[in-house]
Amino acid sequence: MSKILKSTALILLLAAVSANLHAGKPEVHALKCEHLVNPMALNTTTPRLSWKLLSDEPGQYQSAYEIIVASSPTLLEPGKANLWNTGKVESSQSILVPYNG
Repeated sequence: MSKILKSTALILLLAAVSANLHAGKPEVHALKCEHLVNPMALNTTTPRLSWKLLSDEPGQYQSAYEIIVASSPTLLEPGKANLWNTGKVESSQSILVPYNG
């Protein structure tokens, strides 16, 4: 990937964030890269990702995440991603997670 990431790659990157949570099925929303929503380009080779979780059920929290990065939507699955897959990361971190692909 080039030093300046294009918006389509960022959309795929951010849309692939999935969270492992205790109880229920919350939604991942407020996706950001370097504090920006849907940036057109970035001047960094290591962008940082952030997201929030939305749930109607009280007491839910993030215990892990997995970020999958691919060059096309059809490759956004574990084992198929051609750019980066964190695997399951046991962490509650959802702010400024560095892209290491």
